[in-house]
Amino acid sequence: MEGLRQKIYRAGTVEINAAERSVRRGGALLHLRPRAFELLVYLIEHRERVVPRQELHQALWPGTAVTDNSIMQCVNEARKVLGDDPRDPKFIRTAAKAGYQFIGPMDAINARFIEPVTPVAMVVEQNEAPTPASTRRAPRLRLPLIAVGTVLAASLLAAVSLKWRGQTPHAQGGEIAWWKFDEGAGQTASDSIHGMRAPFAPVLRWIPGISGSAVEFPGAALVILGEDPAILPRGSAPRTMSAWIRTTSTNADTTVIFQQGNPDLDSGSDHFYLALHDSGVAAFGSNNPILGRRRIDDGRWHHLAGVFEGGHKGLMRLYVDGDEDAAPVAANGSLRGDPESVFAIGRRLRGGTSFRGAIDDVRVYSRALRPSHIAALNRCMTGPVDIEISGHPYYFGTVHANEAQVLPPETGESSASIRNTGTDFAGVTFLSRRPDCPLASLRSADIGQDLSIELEIKFEPAPGLATEAGPYFRSRNAAPGDGIIGGTSAGFWVQLNSTGQVRVIRLHPMATIAFSQIPKTFNSRVFHKLEASARGEALQVWLDGSPVEFDSGGACCVLTVHLAPAWETATPRGFNEGGAGIEFGAGRNRGRAGGQWVRNIRVRSLRPAR
Repeated sequence: MEGLRQKIYRAGTVEINAAERSVRRGGALLHLRPRAFELLVYLIEHRERVVPRQELHQALWPGTAVTDNSIMQCVNEARKVLGDDPRDPKFIRTAAKAGYQFIGPMDAINARFIEPVTPVAMVVEQNEAPTPASTRRAPRLRLPLIAVGTVLAASLLAAVSLKWRGQTPHAQGGEIAWWKFDEGAGQTASDSIHGMRAPFAPVLRWIPGISGSAVEFPGAALVILGEDPAILPRGSAPRTMSAWIRTTSTNADTTVIFQQGNPDLDSGSDHFYLALHDSGVAAFGSNNPILGRRRIDDGRWHHLAGVFEGGHKGLMRLYVDGDEDAAPVAANGSLRGDPESVFAIGRRLRGGTSFRGAIDDVRVYSRALRPSHIAALNRCMTGPVDIEISGHPYYFGTVHANEAQVLPPETGESSASIRNTGTDFAGVTFLSRRPDCPLASLRSADIGQDLSIELEIKFEPAPGLATEAGPYFRSRNAAPGDGIIGGTSAGFWVQLNSTGQVRVIRLHPMATIAFSQIPKTFNSRVFHKLEASARGEALQVWLDGSPVEFDSGGACCVLTVHLAPAWETATPRGFNEGGAGIEFGAGRNRGRAGGQWVRNIRVRSLRPAR
């Protein structure tokens, strides 16, 4: 599938990335609600004129009745992140009784093709009325994929509103180079994607690695050096480099694990490297490397990943064992994209001290991986079993940009536990492990349509603020970091609210289809057992062992909720691919409350009723 054209707008110290839906000022990432971000991009795309309020109504809230106050709030939010003063505007001008116009100077407009990144999820309103159940007899259990239309610049906002929210197309860009070192013998090391080959010195040893075999470097003047036939990223293009290493020595110097670029290495050259610093910490960068915080020369396997976000002053990030290990640093230098490029494993491109220790699984990506991708890759390779489903092991990958904390199971617990350490949507999806853990495998596993999910939930105290948590199922094949609420993510979310109310949310089209009464007393600070059993179009829920009575479809006190596959007739059509997981939210209190905790997750497959 063709990628989306990424547009990066720069106005002074402000950078607006239309595809990643991010705003940075002076390098700092700023929070902007999805609708306010869409308004900002729309005004930028149409900055040659005043955009009438009615046009913004139709573009941002198609088919929905809203007031001018909603637009004014979005404008105010956009002005705040831009540092703009409405009394003396430098970016957004109000045209009296007409509309708004973006007047900020565009210092640079960048465009390149990447995969689209899922934006922040939609808000689930607390008191949304339930939608009447459909009269269809049975849900469609597996849906074909539908293509996402190419986003044209002139209609960027409409495409974002209708086709991006809550989904990422399946044609994800993966590894562009991958030295697995699984040859185990011989005199050549080859990347498994394009076959880039490099001579293998006889004194280097094949040893057991983190996956298959690895290469052990003795610390002598040896290197695996090869030509790059215009495959690896050049110049200021974004990239990610990763490798597994095991060492007990820095070899008394900073030693390169992987380096790629121009072999001349002058001050303006095009090169990036992943290295072990002489202080025993990881390092990544070009002319001004970023250094990690903790020593890794301890004789254990460690996963290192360096991420460059792109641009001559783009941010560089460094990860060790799935966690960010340093504050981001801006690149500094003229990354001009030299025509000559080579790669080296185990030593610098032009000599120097060689690495001493083992190297395995070196990968290069032509994009900046998200933190959730790197964390999932690390968890996949290290092999934790977070939960067993039908006798098969699964591990958790986080969904949404906000990371959920996964904790190992305590004695007697049936699964790893999950905590929402943020104050917005978060959660995990169930992932099955594939050999070598390619990036494309980091997607929700299909655990079936008819199933029972039970778990225990408790909530952190948040006086006057409500949060929710619970299982979702029959959803799309989400990658770590993707949103799961809203958009074209089919399926349902059974949520227990910190007030004790239970609600059933249809994910696409988004609606509350059933809700229980709020109990007079409910202790949110202790664990409560929630169980949801979905079979065909019937859903039943139990809370602390008692069946939950719902208001649903206009009827009161029903024990069975009708699960109509409304996404089949929706526009655009939803994705139901058997994905499932645990979701956290604070629908009416986003950014203000969190701390939900889930443990003892059990999932059982149910055969369709005959």
